[in-house]
Amino acid sequence: MRRFLIPTIILAILSASCGRMAGRLSADAAEYDFGVLDDTVTVISHAFLLKNNGPDTCHITRVTKSCGCTSLEVSEYNIPPGGTSSLETSVRIAGFLDHIEKTVTVHYKDADNPLILKLLADIPRGTVAPELSYPYNAGGPARFQAHILFGGQIRHGEKNSASIIVYNDSDSPLTLHLANRLPPHVSLDLPGQVAPHEIGRITATFDFRRVKRIFGEYTHEIKLADGRGHRIPLQLTAIVVEAPPEGAAPAFKAPVYTYKILDSEKDDPEIIKNFKIRNEGEADLIIRDISAPEGVEATTTLDVIPPGEEAWLSVTLRGDALTRDTEVNLTTNDPRRPFRSFKIIP
Repeated sequence: MRRFLIPTIILAILSASCGRMAGRLSADAAEYDFGVLDDTVTVISHAFLLKNNGPDTCHITRVTKSCGCTSLEVSEYNIPPGGTSSLETSVRIAGFLDHIEKTVTVHYKDADNPLILKLLADIPRGTVAPELSYPYNAGGPARFQAHILFGGQIRHGEKNSASIIVYNDSDSPLTLHLANRLPPHVSLDLPGQVAPHEIGRITATFDFRRVKRIFGEYTHEIKLADGRGHRIPLQLTAIVVEAPPEGAAPAFKAPVYTYKILDSEKDDPEIIKNFKIRNEGEADLIIRDISAPEGVEATTTLDVIPPGEEAWLSVTLRGDALTRDTEVNLTTNDPRRPFRSFKIIP
């Protein structure tokens, strides 16, 4: 009898420890229901209060979302025992109908299971004007909520999905088909037949669990056919980022992200603007990718910025680039915000 006592006690201690580990981060509510909303509402926002119920500091490693229409901001990633952190959520719901359900997942270090939160809302069908809710119309009866399916930030080894709504603005059924090929790491779920003056949902799933060569901004254009001779181009977009590092991490900082061209500069044949970049983290900040529109050159003085050091992003504009908005995008290894945009406006 005695020989079974010690293993039993050890098992009980381990079970209790695992239970505390899995549930030490909690929220003031597992879900928030906005109820029935008017069709004029375009954005819904809610702040979840996260609390560390454990004896040690809780380190939030990342926060993921089920849809690119959701924005997130965490006030504190390292929560002391008994401390709290605010998770601000915002969802763009323009054009959504019926039941809305968005999921936010909070991953934290040494946890058996992440913390899963939900945002719920309902918008009655039949109250939304098609010309307002489905502004993208490439010809024919199909009107789309947007022309881009944005998968958000996706890390290597993970997958995420994005959806848009299509409205059949005709008196006969609408059937959509894929008119070109998809890459192997993207799948598309089409609604089948959409009844007259009804809606359907298009969902793209980005799966980067086996893809390692892609990094930074990922874009792929697809074409849908409606069976009536129309081809509708849609853009699949995601931002592929690295997994968060263990321990020290870089932190991207720039004092200025937008610059307006002065009146005295508008007659110049060439304009060069420099943006300061600073690494306020504890590990090297790596500039992975720089993308700029045609007619614009963008370079950095350093591709690897040591902790506490600075570099410059130099943007050169010529010709037509001097008369239009210019956006230069940088992808870095900053685990919190790897994708940054700099703008120059005339």
